[in-house]
Amino acid sequence: MSQTPSEIPDDVAFHVIVEASVLKEIVEPPVKLASDQTTNDKAANFRWSESQLRVRTVDGSQIMMVEQTVPSSSFEHYDFRTSGEITFGTACKRLDNLLKAADSDDLVELRLDLETNRLNIQFADVSYSLAGVDTSTINEPDMPDLDHAVCASAHSSVFERAHNVVGTIADTLTFEAGDGSFRIYGAGDTDTAEVSPEVTLDQSNLQADGIDVFLETDGPSVQSQYSSDYLKDAVSFLPDDYVTVELNTEMPMRINANRADARIPTEILVAPRIDDPA
Repeated sequence: MSQTPSEIPDDVAFHVIVEASVLKEIVEPPVKLASDQTTNDKAANFRWSESQLRVRTVDGSQIMMVEQTVPSSSFEHYDFRTSGEITFGTACKRLDNLLKAADSDDLVELRLDLETNRLNIQFADVSYSLAGVDTSTINEPDMPDLDHAVCASAHSSVFERAHNVVGTIADTLTFEAGDGSFRIYGAGDTDTAEVSPEVTLDQSNLQADGIDVFLETDGPSVQSQYSSDYLKDAVSFLPDDYVTVELNTEMPMRINANRADARIPTEILVAPRIDDPA
C-alpha cells in the first residue's frame, strides 16, 4: 500500500507517484539506445529537481541523442525534498523488466534513499529496491544548440511510411524540405521510392489523417541524409500525432514530440550520413 507524504521517512530525497505507462515510456529510449557492455543495464542518469525529471541518452555510435524533460505536473504526486538537483544512475533495463509486471494504469511509487543510493519502487503487490549505477560510468550527451533553416510540422505517420517504404530498399534516406515541398526518398540496387506529403503554409489546414505537412516558412530547399536504422528507432519513440522537425543541409535532424499524451516532452537528434569525398 502506498504511503502518504506524512509517512515518508525524513531520509528520503524525493517521493513521486507516476502511472506505469508514463514510466515505461521514459525508460524506452535508454533501453533502445544506451550502451553498457559490462552489465547490459542500459543505464541512464535520471536528473531529478524540484520542477522536473530530465533524462538524456545517446547511442554507442553518437548518432542519435534523446532528451526527455518530464515536468512535475506529469506525475500523480511529486514531492522533492532537497535543494538543487539529484542525479541517480538508473539501470533502465532492470527497471523495464520490472515494469512488465505492472498494468499500464498502475500507480508506481518511487522513493530515493540517498544514504543507500537505492530507488525503492512499489506498485500493486510489488516492492523492489533498485541499486544505483555509478553516474560517472554513464555516457550522457550534451544536446547541441543548432540553427536550422527549415522547421515543419509533420505527422509521425510520415516518418513511419518513409521507413516502411523507402527504408525497405535503401539504408540511407534523404530528407528534402523547403521551397514549398517536403519529401523523403532513397534508392536501392534497382528500385527507387519517395514519400511526398502535401505541403501547406497555413497550420490550420493540417488534416487529422496526417497526410500533409506544415512549413513555417517557404524558404530555400535544404537536403540531408539519415540512416534508415536510426529513423526506425526515432519512429518507435514518436506518438501518433504531429511532431516538429527541423532540418538543414548536412546537419543533425531535430524532432520535438510530446509523448505519453503530452506528458513527456522529448527532443530527438539524429546525425546525418555524409558521404566521403571520392
